[in-house]
Amino acid sequence: MRDKLRKERGVPIYVYDAKDFTLLYIFESKQQMYSLIKIHHNSLNACLATGILYVDTFFFSLDLIEESASTNLLSPSPIFFFLPQEVK
Repeated sequence: MRDKLRKERGVPIYVYDAKDFTLLYIFESKQQMYSLIKIHHNSLNACLATGILYVDTFFFSLDLIEESASTNLLSPSPIFFFLPQEVK
């Protein structure tokens, strides 16, 4: 039931590799992102509002970037391994 509501009401968050803007993952909502990679809501909102990179590696967007050269969708677990130890 929660998954269904998240898909219906959630705003997708697109995660890109900052080096080449490869699409890595699409979170169904901010809440899913908070839960799966343990990002603080202030950090996520700052990245989305200003375009700053998360841990100098990831670019977050509310929009699908059509010009993105490639897609390499991962599960959230591999994304977690890219995070520095102090963020985990």
